[in-house]
Order: sequence, then C-alpha cells, then structure tokens
Amino acid sequence: MRSRCLLLSAVSALVTFPRLYLHMGWIDEQELKDFPPYLKRKMTLALWLIFASLFWILIDYVIIKR
Repeated sequence: MRSRCLLLSAVSALVTFPRLYLHMGWIDEQELKDFPPYLKRKMTLALWLIFASLFWILIDYVIIKR
C-alpha cells in the first residue's frame, strides 16, 4: 500500500509539473502526450488537493503552537 501511494504521487508530480521533468530527462514529450487526459486531470487535481491540505495542516500547527 505504501509503495503504491509513493508511485502514484511520483506519477502525479510528473504529470502536474511536466516542464521540470522534461528538462531533467525523466520523461519524454511523446510519453506526456500519450498520457490519458482524463487521468491527467484527476491526478493533477489530487496532487493540488494534497498540497492544499498540507498547507492548512501547517497553518493549524502554527496556530495551536501559539
């Protein structure tokens, strides 16, 4: 289960921030074009929701620590 979550997060990052990974050579432009668009949308949304929840957790932590 843990490795699946890690793999899904890595692929989500590849799809969400393609320029960075294209520059690093981790993915090919053709691979990115061949990725299913509906899955790309879902993975991008999921990653941004994770970022938003981490942000709110950080804010809560700072507020509670005061």
